[in-house]
Amino acid sequence: MTLMAVDYGTKRIGIAVTDRAEKIALPLAVMPVRSIEDGIEKIGTIVREREVRKIIVGLPLAHDGGETDMSRQVRSFAEKLHADVHVPVTLEDERHTTQAAEAPLIEAGMSGRKRRGRVDAGAASVLLQYYLRSHPKSSE
Repeated sequence: MTLMAVDYGTKRIGIAVTDRAEKIALPLAVMPVRSIEDGIEKIGTIVREREVRKIIVGLPLAHDGGETDMSRQVRSFAEKLHADVHVPVTLEDERHTTQAAEAPLIEAGMSGRKRRGRVDAGAASVLLQYYLRSHPKSSE
């Protein structure tokens, strides 16, 4: 079994998964978003193929921790995702995950255009690594 993290955006969805031991977060894919339903269908395929037991969806909060329009969109997406894939879905604060994922790419000299395609899966991986640290497997 594995865990999955989802970095939901209006243009792209970043996906990361853990290894089978649920110790390491690995970026998996960046998918273009055509519709919420299309994104959920693609995620459902990965859930079945990878035997995902839980999905962590990044919740974009304002700097003060408050809700935003995007937070509400992500909550709606997470509800639909849970209803369709029948796997537990949890929301986790994703503030600063994009910056953490982008920093090494900038340091490596990667252009903005090339980074754009990789940063979403990287942000999902960072989110998943944060989750692994704060939720040890033995306590779940």
